[in-house]
Amino acid sequence: MDYFMAGSGMMVRKGNPARIGNLGDLCGRSVVVKKETVHDELATRQQKACERLGKTLDVLRADTDPAAVTELQKNRTDALITGYPKSAVQRSDP
Repeated sequence: MDYFMAGSGMMVRKGNPARIGNLGDLCGRSVVVKKETVHDELATRQQKACERLGKTLDVLRADTDPAAVTELQKNRTDALITGYPKSAVQRSDP
């Protein structure tokens, strides 16, 4: 029987210069998500958590997954929150 592993994943810029390891590390930074997805909701919740700490989180919302990846590749954002399978595939695709 085949199984499908799903969940959320986070991609960061090459070399992880911002040293982002978890959602809390996004405070004071920027993140891109595909709009109107569970990842958009997750980023919005984290944005509120950052505000409670007196920090900001800039959330960029892209229309498509490829557009979100482009934002990260062009260094317009520090991280991308997406589906785990997508982030694993993107990571292995040079």
